[in-house]
Amino acid sequence: MAETIKIDLRKAVNAEKVFASLMAEWWDVNSKFAVVRGTVRDDSEKFALRLDLDKRAFLDHLANPITDQIVHSYAHLLSQVIVSEKSKQRTTHVA
Repeated sequence: MAETIKIDLRKAVNAEKVFASLMAEWWDVNSKFAVVRGTVRDDSEKFALRLDLDKRAFLDHLANPITDQIVHSYAHLLSQVIVSEKSKQRTTHVA
């Protein structure tokens, strides 16, 4: 069974003031998707959204439109960080 890979994204995207928690996880370094989990500081509701790394967009939306807009505004940057991390892992696994 594949190992779940998790990374903390708050520091990586300089969003510690926006998110109380923010992490990504995936199961395969070749996957084109990741799950982003977190909490926005002004909204105590936790979220878990699927992120399409090719389109650099979330596939899901949150019930709170303000929180949804905040989280979706980070989609492109989160995608870049995740793709970069996955690339490092591919290199590590090949070596």
